[in-house]
Amino acid sequence: MERRQSTVIAHFQHETYKPHIRREALQQIDKGDIITYLLPPRSCPSNPFREWHGRVEWISPELVKVTVLDEGYTGETEFVMRTEIVSVMSGLSSAEQYFNERSGKSHPV
Repeated sequence: MERRQSTVIAHFQHETYKPHIRREALQQIDKGDIITYLLPPRSCPSNPFREWHGRVEWISPELVKVTVLDEGYTGETEFVMRTEIVSVMSGLSSAEQYFNERSGKSHPV
């Protein structure tokens, strides 16, 4: 029965998982921007709808390399596909805004 549940959950994740950002929007991402993204279904996340946050370090036509900003994972590096990106905060002021909203105080970026 457990295997059947896993299959149903994987199917649900696949069906609800849709691209969120256009290729043109990805081309406008710059190093230092903060992105919000979802983990892909192939990673089997325990919460497929949890939004993750990362600072962009490197950009290619279909993916970006980020430094994770979420507590407990801060400083880890991940590659995020265009289809996994939910939103982008551009520029230094947006990064400062992200930190202010998360912690109530300013952090260097």
